[in-house]
Amino acid sequence: MLMASRGEIPRSIPALFLMYCSHVSTEDVGMIMWNQFGSIVAVYGFLFLFGFLYNRLVEWLERNNYDEGYTAFLVVGGVAVTLAGLALLNWQAALVALGAFACSGFWMVIGSCQRHVLARRAAQKRLREQVAADDETA
Repeated sequence: MLMASRGEIPRSIPALFLMYCSHVSTEDVGMIMWNQFGSIVAVYGFLFLFGFLYNRLVEWLERNNYDEGYTAFLVVGGVAVTLAGLALLNWQAALVALGAFACSGFWMVIGSCQRHVLARRAAQKRLREQVAADDETA
């Protein structure tokens, strides 16, 4: 059963989200949004400032080659802060979004790590071959 009735405990996060949403009318959603308007503006303002500062950090990391092989983790960090901001407004929505980002981003992080390891192995192999060639000519 996908949806839990009022007396039952939902067995999954999507069921919890659907149960939560099904008991809220569109008029209630509008009132909730209006009541949280100040909080929404504050969170958006914080996230806007965070995005600017995080971009500066990433720019510095890239300029100094500190980001090599860690770009996926930089993305995860940015998404985590955005989800934290969302959680301040609605933790249920943040939980659902976390699940969605975890599902869509998992293989990107794994693939990024694998590509970095393979690129480093190839670079080390080329370096060893170059040193061996230099030793032969000396």
